[in-house]
Order: sequence, then structure tokens, then C-alpha cells
Amino acid sequence: MTTGPRETYAKIKGFDRFDEVCRNLKFFSEMAKIHLKYIFFPDTNDTEKDMDGFVRIVENVHPALVILATDMHDKRPLSEHTLTMMAGLSVALRDKGVPVRQSALMNPDVIARIQQKKAGL
Repeated sequence: MTTGPRETYAKIKGFDRFDEVCRNLKFFSEMAKIHLKYIFFPDTNDTEKDMDGFVRIVENVHPALVILATDMHDKRPLSEHTLTMMAGLSVALRDKGVPVRQSALMNPDVIARIQQKKAGL
């Protein structure tokens, strides 16, 4: 899942199957433990609205784990805004009892910067 709101989902994917994806996530989460991955696309899905929408999805499907990742193809440095949103989402999910990890493929410097921001929240 790359976002919470339908509009951002359609923008990223190029089509709108948001409801179908949410139904499938709910269906599979009732059968087994699932993991969700949120891939941050700077300036695309790193807003408060995106974070709030994703948290609502998480509340509905109760994943065993959420993995936060960045777009591996985007080589631009992450903005302070995106890092703050990543830290904020991590804290919001942690506060709801959802385990959160950063992708093993994420740059260690980025992970350290996210941890610093989380400490300030």
C-alpha cells in the first residue's frame, strides 16, 4: 500500500482500484498475518492526509508489521519534510501497537535521521 487516500493511490498507480485493494487486504488479514509496506515517494505521498489515510487502513486490517521504505529508483536526497513524515508515521503506528521497521534496503544514514526525528516527537 503506497498511501491512504484514494486520490494519491490513483496518482501513483495510474488507475483507481483503491477499494478493491482495501477489500483484499481486509480479506487476507482475516486469514493470516500480513505485513504492509509503505513506500514513500517524496512530494507525492508524504502529506498528513496520506499518513492519516494509511493509519486508518492499518486500523482496519491489523497487520502484524508495517515496513517503511523509500523509492529505490529515486536517487534524490530525502527532504526534511519527508523524513519528518516518515518519523511521524512510525510514531503514530507504534502508538497504536503496530510494529514498524524500516526496509533493510534503506540507506543507514536515512534510518539514523528518521530515528533522530522520532526521538523528538
